Amino acid sequence: MESTPSLLETTSTNTQESVGSDAAVPPLHLLLDAGYGIPREARPRQEKVLAIAKQIANFLAWQCQQQDSSCSLRAPVTVVGCPNDDMKTALLERLKQLWGDTTEIGRQSAERPTTVGEESSGNKRLPPHFSFAKDLEHSNELLQNAVYLSPDASSALDPCGAPPSKVIVGLLIDRRIQPNRSLNRSEKLEIPPRRWPMEVIEDYHHPQEPLNVDTILEALQQWSWNHEGSSTTQERHVQDDTPFRRASLQAFQHHAQRHPARPKHKP
Repeated sequence: MESTPSLLETTSTNTQESVGSDAAVPPLHLLLDAGYGIPREARPRQEKVLAIAKQIANFLAWQCQQQDSSCSLRAPVTVVGCPNDDMKTALLERLKQLWGDTTEIGRQSAERPTTVGEESSGNKRLPPHFSFAKDLEHSNELLQNAVYLSPDASSALDPCGAPPSKVIVGLLIDRRIQPNRSLNRSEKLEIPPRRWPMEVIEDYHHPQEPLNVDTILEALQQWSWNHEGSSTTQERHVQDDTPFRRASLQAFQHHAQRHPARPKHKP
């Protein structure tokens, strides 16, 4: 694995400790950390780029399919931490290919409406709410006041209330579970780590289940939508984790449908 530069030079002292507060909840922003790099060898490099691109494309396709009028604007999705322009170019080209390939993403989202920035004539341009950080300075700015998701974190997100306004999901896709990689990454960036509170979902998953990128992104987006919907309809009560649980179960079910042979990584 390539060595990667640090995204933050200074410690961020502001953390998202209280995510259950109702006061002026900021909109959700999903940050995808590509700072783990990709292999140099041709075949492993191609496999890694494809795996990462598929996870992102899966989520974007699902996100663009949602027609529920209760859903507000889609959360912006930004890739940060690319160690070099070569990785950014490789990911972008593969994403465009997947997005326009009717045998893959196109088949799943054939009925989705054309979004701003796309053309109905088959243009492979990605949705306008998806982007890459412009440079290191831009990445640093985006990562301020964010939390880093890690199954190995000692503290969990608060399931009662809205998700944090900025959540970092590591583009860490390996054949075998490698404990503490995302936790170590968060410590290197000096960003507070948080795990998904599996205990709220009873025994559905192991507490340290390493969730797939597309799964956790769907859960975060749906959680945000659920919370917003329950707040506007006055259904939400103090210490109510229903929006979180519903979003998690939905995302886990969709994951199991995509991977029926291995719906879980840990027993």
